[in-house]
Amino acid sequence: MQRALSGDPAALSQLVAVLTPVVQAGVARTLLAHWHRLAAGRDVRQVVNDLSQKVLLTLFERDAHVLRAWQAEGGGLSLERFVGLVAKRQVLSFLDSGGPETSGKAP
Repeated sequence: MQRALSGDPAALSQLVAVLTPVVQAGVARTLLAHWHRLAAGRDVRQVVNDLSQKVLLTLFERDAHVLRAWQAEGGGLSLERFVGLVAKRQVLSFLDSGGPETSGKAP
């Protein structure tokens, strides 16, 4: 991860390849747990893809501030669990905000 965050393009590609399925699984799990909050007729695969992209952007924006925070925390969570938690929190936040992929309020 250090090489990826230092700008090594091959290491960055490898890190994204490792994190993408972790993010997608976290997003999908969270959406399925809150299925009742999705707008009717939405393509769940598209929502998972869209939100996964947003989570990946969050992980790497501002010089990978979120990923660097994991490094600073040390031995608590594995990288995969940390990224899964970030994905879950972002999806819940998005659902709570009533974004375009949601129906707004839960019944």
